[in-house]
Amino acid sequence: MAALATELGTDRTAGVYYENDHPVIAVTDEATARAVRAQGGSAEVVKYSATELTSVQATLDQQIARTGPIPNTAWGVDPSTNQVTVEIFDGVSAADEDRLMSLVAGHGDAVRVERLPGTIEPTAHESIGGIGIWSKDGVSSCTLGFNARNSSGHKYFVTAGHCADTVRDHRLPLSPRR
Repeated sequence: MAALATELGTDRTAGVYYENDHPVIAVTDEATARAVRAQGGSAEVVKYSATELTSVQATLDQQIARTGPIPNTAWGVDPSTNQVTVEIFDGVSAADEDRLMSLVAGHGDAVRVERLPGTIEPTAHESIGGIGIWSKDGVSSCTLGFNARNSSGHKYFVTAGHCADTVRDHRLPLSPRR
């Protein structure tokens, strides 16, 4: 399905997600949905294309880079909802939350805000290359490739690469399944 979505292009599709253990290609029009079904796939017609959603995500990236980081927040394109999901964890100050909400306000229903318990910890103490990692809903899986640090010493990890169809698809926080 990922190859078909790539072939159809990011202006006509909005990613691939799983529903009841079956891949679904999000598409922007009925003609593209028919093309997916003709290839034996499942399709859902959605409002926003991958191009539009990645543009919203890139705009948020640029706005945050310009105005300063907001700890305990994350965002990324979620093909299953056809939105950019902005996650606000505990510990975000009222001022930072107000600033973030003002940045997302101009994007309408292309952005969904979720408030989540807990905090994002900048540690990689349980991250070992080769372990399975899962999306927060436990549906999507990938494999942790290796740990990394940026020039400021912040810790990250790089996935094995099979988590998304393209490099720009997913930036959702992943954690080991427990």
